[in-house]
Amino acid sequence: MNARVRGGSWLIFGLVALAATEPANAQAGGLQTPTNLVATPQAWNRVSLSWVDNAKKETEYRVQRRPVGGQFAQVATLPADSTTYLDQGVTASTAYEWRVVAANNSGQTSQPSNVAQATTSAYPSPSGVTAVATAWNAVQVSWIDTTSDEAEFRIEVRSPAGVGQFTAAGTVAANVTTFQHGGLLGATSY
Repeated sequence: MNARVRGGSWLIFGLVALAATEPANAQAGGLQTPTNLVATPQAWNRVSLSWVDNAKKETEYRVQRRPVGGQFAQVATLPADSTTYLDQGVTASTAYEWRVVAANNSGQTSQPSNVAQATTSAYPSPSGVTAVATAWNAVQVSWIDTTSDEAEFRIEVRSPAGVGQFTAAGTVAANVTTFQHGGLLGATSY
């Protein structure tokens, strides 16, 4: 902008518009991306997630999970300002990845957070397994139940001991810790 003042001098003015800048991790809609997502296995069927809530206008967080190499699917919707989630929809001995997205009622979403990975542990095996002969052709198998959520126990046997494939001997209901196995060959190790 130019202006002439008395005495014939020209003054030059400049006008600069300044805009507030969004943080580097913000989406065009203004929702900031959650950061520092961490996945920590808690048990064979649970993984704890935690992240930093950077969004100011979110109404919910969407937690997404996939088996490593698979497609992300939403597994939970959490209220605004959430920073943790306990994922109890996982299975034993499996590697998973998670990400978190902030969203609001206007349909805006943030960019997904960093991807966090964790592998669940194996399903716990019974411990203290023993087999005691109860007759010339029968044994009683006993064990300590190390879980509270099994559906059943499958008992397998092979003979002679240490050779050949295991075969099904039977099943017992959850929380039962003994199995009587008859019909065995006498004087044979199993």
